[in-house]
Amino acid sequence: MKIDVKIRNKMTRIERTFYQTNNVPYLVVLLSIALNLYATIVLLNSLSTTYLIAVTILFNIFVTLFLFLCGIKVKVYQLSWAWILFGFVGFLIFRTHFVYDMLYKTSDEVFSQLFVINYLMIAVLVVTNILTLIRIYNQRLYKKVMSRK
Repeated sequence: MKIDVKIRNKMTRIERTFYQTNNVPYLVVLLSIALNLYATIVLLNSLSTTYLIAVTILFNIFVTLFLFLCGIKVKVYQLSWAWILFGFVGFLIFRTHFVYDMLYKTSDEVFSQLFVINYLMIAVLVVTNILTLIRIYNQRLYKKVMSRK
């Protein structure tokens, strides 16, 4: 009897995902946008007046728009965008270890701040993305099970 109640509760949670949006991962993506903007401000404060300021601003505008688009798509449980967000996490790792170090030549203090901010973004995005993928695959499994009945 207890097993039936557990299964029914799990099925009810999965059923709810069909008519409720994926709000928590969406809010986490918005948090990562805020962290990216903070990292941009930290980086801009450390730069001298060169062309790198314009490149940094333009690049971070595109990153912000891309993250917002990913957040919108993850909010409605789109599997392809969840995987694209994992690709973005790979880009964040690349940016942290190579771009900041080679292109900007920042001080150790600024680099350590950027390192912490980027790895916080990476951790948050990976955890929320895994949760989103679990929900999406549960939805697919539920559809498969219900189509057999």
